[in-house]
Amino acid sequence: MGILQADERYLWIINESDNEYNIQPMWTEVCNALKAMPSGVYEDPLYPDAPFRTIMIGKDGLESRVKAPPKSAVLFQYKCELSDISRVVILPFPWRSLCRPHDAT
Repeated sequence: MGILQADERYLWIINESDNEYNIQPMWTEVCNALKAMPSGVYEDPLYPDAPFRTIMIGKDGLESRVKAPPKSAVLFQYKCELSDISRVVILPFPWRSLCRPHDAT
């Protein structure tokens, strides 16, 4: 599994394995790596309507789950700012803070 920043508007998710990967916002390494990208919504320009082919990146990194098909390299292109879209989140109980360390207080 690899993440390659092509430039400020494009990134690649590369999966060399034989298995599909669900890249989760709770993966600290992924969140930290994607903090380098400008905040916003990124879409797969070839299959924008495919499930889990949209990445949302905020100031703390990855905010949405994305799937990497087996033996694939998926390009994601910057589409718009996060504030330009309406978002709904469904949190299971107990929910965890995504990409944020727990307060010690």
